[in-house]
Amino acid sequence: MEGYIQYRIFKKSGFRQNQYLNTKIIQLKNFKIYFWLTFLTIAVISILPVSFINIIKIFPKFYIRLDYIFHFISYLILASFFTAWRVGNEKNTISIILIIAFGIIFSLITEVSQIFIPIRSFNHIDIISNIGGYFLGSITTYYILNKTRYFINEPSEQI
Repeated sequence: MEGYIQYRIFKKSGFRQNQYLNTKIIQLKNFKIYFWLTFLTIAVISILPVSFINIIKIFPKFYIRLDYIFHFISYLILASFFTAWRVGNEKNTISIILIIAFGIIFSLITEVSQIFIPIRSFNHIDIISNIGGYFLGSITTYYILNKTRYFINEPSEQI
């Protein structure tokens, strides 16, 4: 399935239909690679016996730990790559539910495993940051992919 706009651009520039489909497949493979690299990075950092706790003072009596922001952003990136890889341009509600379930389970496993690692400790706010970032990343990516899905139609006869 080709998008009408993309099809016209490739038709005028001399690209064949197969070349466009091949670039789309390569892009999806890239998301798979990015997902696994991000997944392994988060898993390794989660089990290292190192503590990253820096505190930022935002208001006179309001402080926030940098590791909460790091958790949120890293899981947001992980969810974006995973959603882009697994959902692509298909509108599939079950896929997004399974993707979010995977993120919640992965977040719980990484945080509970820190109970057994010296220097590290279990923190329920880390889990909230993880799940919040993962949820926002997967829902946002799913929404963006489904918005662009409206441009994906059979090539029109108007060419």
